[in-house]
Amino acid sequence: MFAGTHRGPPGNRAPPFARLCCISAALGMLWSPATLAFNLDVDKLTVYTGPEGSYFGYSLDFYIPDVRTASVLVGAPKANTSQPDIVEGGAVYYCPWPAEGSAQCKQIPFDTTSK
Repeated sequence: MFAGTHRGPPGNRAPPFARLCCISAALGMLWSPATLAFNLDVDKLTVYTGPEGSYFGYSLDFYIPDVRTASVLVGAPKANTSQPDIVEGGAVYYCPWPAEGSAQCKQIPFDTTSK
């Protein structure tokens, strides 16, 4: 048997190396930041908001149609749309960037007929 190999009954104790890995992982999580964020422009803060309870911001991507234009596409998986008989079907929002004044995100219509 190798040195450090567990010799007790199966399921009794974890080998020392496994315990060390678990302790190291737990300590690493305690010292890491809880959340990470990034800003596209650190001098001018842009905050986008969406419908409450819609999980607005659950996912996002950048939309860059040309070299001078950029915007942000924001997912809201529990948002309500204008689709008849659909509750919390989810939506995608187009948010201009940089936001000019009080720019609002606009919902992108995908299926307005429910067919």
